[in-house]
Amino acid sequence: MSSRNTKYEYLFGRRVICGQCSYKMYGRAVRRGKYLYYVCPSADAKGGTPRQCNNGRFRVDQVDSAVWGWVKGWLSNPEALREGLEAQQAEQERANKSFYDRLAVIDDLLSDNRRQLEKLLDLYLSGDFDKTMLTDRKTRLETTIAVLEKERADLAVFLESQLSDEAIATLMDFAREVSAGLEKAEQDFEARRQVIDLLDVRVTLAIEEGQKVVYARCLVDEMALPIVSKNTRKGSPANGSP
Repeated sequence: MSSRNTKYEYLFGRRVICGQCSYKMYGRAVRRGKYLYYVCPSADAKGGTPRQCNNGRFRVDQVDSAVWGWVKGWLSNPEALREGLEAQQAEQERANKSFYDRLAVIDDLLSDNRRQLEKLLDLYLSGDFDKTMLTDRKTRLETTIAVLEKERADLAVFLESQLSDEAIATLMDFAREVSAGLEKAEQDFEARRQVIDLLDVRVTLAIEEGQKVVYARCLVDEMALPIVSKNTRKGSPANGSP
């Protein structure tokens, strides 16, 4: 959400995508915060600029309530959550096997190139070989090592972002704590936001056959959730009436 909206509570701020044009939606307060909306920037035309998207805007309270209710279902059943997390971890490990294999290859190549560089330095210091030739070879080795180190660093960052045993333990501890006091969490925005971040909940908002729909996904599941609103009718969402 933009800095101007930080005084309002958007549970899925920075986690909402437009289902029509895939733009990241932002939060907007109307009537001095009486109504809050998730808005597609491409649909929120200003200054006479024509709309590029007809997805309109979605009431924050309706979206947040629908998705949080789904999340609560997981928090209320910690064992199902654990099974889901462990299944996701196993799937990630299978999907990332080629990355782990590539990481092992890079480590071998780095070790080999570093050994060659050390030998080259010994030859250079001995003075028994042409220094220009050795310098050219040294430059090539150093370039190769730099490229391999960059690739390794990028792979490491990606793999570290995947579900680990420690991450699952943290999620489970928090889930047990929250499930034991869901009523309190209902009133604690920061606690709910922490759950959303830990489960990496993502939301896509769309209009299908005149019905507003939330597509929610997290580390362990995904679900289509209807938004129940008497004002939801074909042609009206773009107007964003409360």
